[in-house]
Amino acid sequence: MTFRTPEKRPFEKMLQDYANSDAARFHMPGHKGLGLEGTPLSAIQGLDITELSFSDNLHSPESSIKALQYRFAKVYGQAGAYLLVNGSTAGVIAMLLAIGDRKRILVARNCHRSAVNGLMLANHECVPLFAHDGIVTAEAVGAALEKHNCDAVLITSPDYYGRCCDIDKIAEVCHRHSAALLVDAAHGAHFAFSNRLPSVPGKADLWVTSCHKTMCALTQSGVLFMGKDSLVSPSEVKKALSAIQTTSPSYLLMLSLETALNFSDFWEKHIERIQGIRKRLHGIAGIRLYDGDVAFYDTTRLHIGVNDGFAAKKLLEDIGIFVEMADTNSLLLITSPFDKDEWYERLLNALSCLTAYNKEACERTILVPSSAADAFSVRDAFFAETEAVGLDAAEGRICAESTGIYPPGIALLFPGERITAQTLKLLGAYLNTEAEFFGLSAEKKVYCIKEKHNI
Repeated sequence: MTFRTPEKRPFEKMLQDYANSDAARFHMPGHKGLGLEGTPLSAIQGLDITELSFSDNLHSPESSIKALQYRFAKVYGQAGAYLLVNGSTAGVIAMLLAIGDRKRILVARNCHRSAVNGLMLANHECVPLFAHDGIVTAEAVGAALEKHNCDAVLITSPDYYGRCCDIDKIAEVCHRHSAALLVDAAHGAHFAFSNRLPSVPGKADLWVTSCHKTMCALTQSGVLFMGKDSLVSPSEVKKALSAIQTTSPSYLLMLSLETALNFSDFWEKHIERIQGIRKRLHGIAGIRLYDGDVAFYDTTRLHIGVNDGFAAKKLLEDIGIFVEMADTNSLLLITSPFDKDEWYERLLNALSCLTAYNKEACERTILVPSSAADAFSVRDAFFAETEAVGLDAAEGRICAESTGIYPPGIALLFPGERITAQTLKLLGAYLNTEAEFFGLSAEKKVYCIKEKHNI
């Protein structure tokens, strides 16, 4: 891979010039570009600085940061871009704050848990949208907006499995109802770099992506984009981001965002490689590779059906192969241009050896909630007095904390929702597996609003 020329790396040049200047650093951070010698961080310590006269300010950018944001907006074809150093979580919360407080939001219920916190902080009313298999359609959004007068719609596209919604059609429906469209596109940062991938959600009013998930930016690096003709004011977006993001942003994270743009030319070659890998995976007995329409499916994401996902994950880890996620009957792998060819050979050989163990891949199940009924607002439930209740006694109780499995981080239970037997059955299926839960007590109990609060 060939890195871009220096004129495409002005942010890096700014930091490197200071690192090489032998300046006396009477400012943060405390290591002063020297204190990390002899550690793995020594090579980059000189680039780790704070807001100085020449280095710009994330919350009121005028020079280098502003130029990098402009470049992102241009590359992605958007009206504006804002750098994120607190992950897409900050972007999702900021989107929900930027539209005001106490609004009514149509929320696709396969959303990330960060959306729950955004709803709580803004005290929005949540109108849940339960979509079949987690895929939101323009027709479903339109029907919901006909029934509920909502100020905004929040959807996830792509989802954790690489499946995408038809954003253009959904945006058209939203705007016809004067509702802003907010999109969590955390897993789609690379979509801008090949026409063989789904399109970026450019017609959304606001959308957020994580450049560290599929590109080469450091973890927690992301971008919040403003679409053309957005219904949301740029000043409100900036105000929301200033409330959510740290006042001591990492210049290393922002540098990595510039680096990610400079390494964006390798996706076509990687897609060719993955298409070949997909053909070989289809030839392995005992597994099932889930495909989708290339217009609405990220072909670089490998979702592999097996007989027991957690057992297969453990067997792969024993030979040094680590996947993004496992569930009861599948493995999920995130790929990128930076994968070594040799990794794929190891993976294919290992999966071939699992054939006897797998026997037959099961039908795919997607971790998404299917139904629930609101009883409390998200905010009221968040601050209510709670108690931990066993899964066998939680049906009909009101959930007090967002609860689910991470990854993928989808809130199977929202605060304020009445807990259904169907969701409890889904959670119960994972209790004796290696799945990591969020929102449950150490004893694997659900936090519910105390009975005196129930209605």
